[in-house]
Amino acid sequence: MHRMRWVLAMLLALLPFFGMIPPRTAEAAPRAAIATDHAAVRTGPSTSAPSVDQLDPGDVFGVVGTVEGEQVSGENGVWLATDQGHYVYSGVATMQSAGASYIDVDRETHTALAIEDGTIVHRAPVVLGRPGWRTPVGAFTIVDQVASETMDSTELGIPVDSPGGFSYPHVLYVQYVDGGFALHYNYWAPASDFGHADSSHGCVGMQLSDAKFFWDFAYVGTQVFVHD
Repeated sequence: MHRMRWVLAMLLALLPFFGMIPPRTAEAAPRAAIATDHAAVRTGPSTSAPSVDQLDPGDVFGVVGTVEGEQVSGENGVWLATDQGHYVYSGVATMQSAGASYIDVDRETHTALAIEDGTIVHRAPVVLGRPGWRTPVGAFTIVDQVASETMDSTELGIPVDSPGGFSYPHVLYVQYVDGGFALHYNYWAPASDFGHADSSHGCVGMQLSDAKFFWDFAYVGTQVFVHD
């Protein structure tokens, strides 16, 4: 009986300490938006702010929130705050209606995000398409999943035994999207390439543990947004 009272007293004494531990916070994910017209990317929410980039219709970009700024059209003064710290007027873009789970690929940071209910649940450094074979920007959907296969350059019209040809057997966790590329395990790229290099023929290459995570996370029909 005395021992139980002692344990209870210790637990009560520790309660203030546990109350000081901050709760874990989930990392909010950027939402994908698509330009519906030619749009300037500006340093501030105003047409007088310097332009740092230009979007074409169909370009996809990440959005972390909205702010009130110049009313460019009618009484609409809403601007989209991008994940690069810039602003795009909401009148020339629309938010994508992604499902509860989707994949976001940022070509600038060479990063793939698994996003569930607005929260980043996994982040992976990736290898992307080389010049002439750039991973396309846009909104795509996973249309096929192959657990293991041989990837070779004949699918691209390049003979295996010619300059630039290749053949890689046992490529794991291949997920094809309707944009003509795939997310998959890339075992031939050096570790230093991930998160930095443009060396593939358009595919989003991952290290083994990351490729396995995205394989388990996604399904046929999962949306994939690729943007700069």
